[in-house]
Amino acid sequence: MIVEIVSVAIAVIAALASAFFSVRALRAQAFQNRLQYAALKDQFFSDFRRWASDSTDQLSLAVHLCELDPNKCEPPSLFERRLMLRTRLSTLIDRGRFFMPNRTPEIDYQDQEDAYRGYRHELLDSLVAAYDLATILDYKNEETNRDLREQFVAVKREFVTQAQEILDPRARDREFEQLMEQ
Repeated sequence: MIVEIVSVAIAVIAALASAFFSVRALRAQAFQNRLQYAALKDQFFSDFRRWASDSTDQLSLAVHLCELDPNKCEPPSLFERRLMLRTRLSTLIDRGRFFMPNRTPEIDYQDQEDAYRGYRHELLDSLVAAYDLATILDYKNEETNRDLREQFVAVKREFVTQAQEILDPRARDREFEQLMEQ
């Protein structure tokens, strides 16, 4: 009888220990899964941040190009700087499509390539607006560019605001804190 009680007690203890370690292993695996998900998400956002930073650099350049007197520009000329800016903005617009494809491509623009069908993401609209402003940047007369400066500033502020909404750094900080607490 004592042997049976001890045997049952040992079996119960073994079962409880097994259950305890199983739960612990499941929690550890769940934590590892969350870490892997966070790492993948961070990789995506790292690439997105790099693109958004490159875009912000070009928007800042555009703001400051408006302050240049074309007659006092050392080479490259304001015309060449404007051309480089437009080229970079065009590239950034297309690179942005890698992160934010057009919406509802089945509805509109069926005669265009897949990447250009549908409605462009609002964040890219800011870069397109900057491209359009850069196109009218006067490379001969500085007076007309002063008004463009404020428009470029507004476009840049809108772009940064929208990029920050996508990146949501406050939520990422909270997520990181929660991971570290575990």
